Amino acid sequence: MQSRVALVTGASSGVGACIAQGLAERGWRVYGTSRHPVAQDGGAIRWIRLDVTDDETIREAAFTIRQAEGRLDVLVNNAGMGVAGPLELIAPEEMAMQMDTNFSGTLRFTQAMLPLMREGGRILNVSSLAAVIPIPFQALYSASKAALEAAMEAWDTELAPRGIRICCLQLGDTHTGFTGHRRFAAAARDNVQYGERMRRSVARMERDEENGMDPRRVAGCAVKLLEGRRFPLHKVCGAGNACLYSLRKLLPRSFTHLIVGTMYGGGGRT
Repeated sequence: MQSRVALVTGASSGVGACIAQGLAERGWRVYGTSRHPVAQDGGAIRWIRLDVTDDETIREAAFTIRQAEGRLDVLVNNAGMGVAGPLELIAPEEMAMQMDTNFSGTLRFTQAMLPLMREGGRILNVSSLAAVIPIPFQALYSASKAALEAAMEAWDTELAPRGIRICCLQLGDTHTGFTGHRRFAAAARDNVQYGERMRRSVARMERDEENGMDPRRVAGCAVKLLEGRRFPLHKVCGAGNACLYSLRKLLPRSFTHLIVGTMYGGGGRT
């Protein structure tokens, strides 16, 4: 039987690396992308340079897969980044960087890969619980994931007649290099009004991430989804996260807003 072909963006580290490796160990032909060139060392993963905000590298990646395989069975949209800071102080260029990477860049790359999914396929988007439980001082990151999930849910309906299905895998705190690579709004660094609250909020989040879920566990969840019979529109990874998601649906929005505000914002609406 011909090996199935998968492409994982942001596969050089963290969750993306674990998903790519997990699929390769299951016999998939796996292509991983990175913004920086990675040496082709003869391993199980074939590397492609890609920056989802750069249309030229998007075209080159699609051409590489078309020439090498002629088709794509699975696309894992994992590449992403986060800008932290009070929304009032985030500059337009910082807003553009956040939304272009996590939202519009991901959509453009998916558009480029869809012609290779002529016989159907699956698109897995690595998302976040922040899409449904927005985090203070991470407002744009939360918005980028919420926007991506909304667009992908509509897209799933559009693509269904072609046998292409979409799932958004929602993660909670996960122990990866994402924590150390979080960017901060330049105007917020020495701001008196928000500074101390922002530092406490981000410090709390960083502690939770450092003690968070192992990315290999996320990869196990992703591989199970990609190989399983069911492929739901939304899937929460981890029992604790699933419980939190359920509480968010059951409890009044004002109550969860107060809890999040108390945990990460130094207060909340009463």
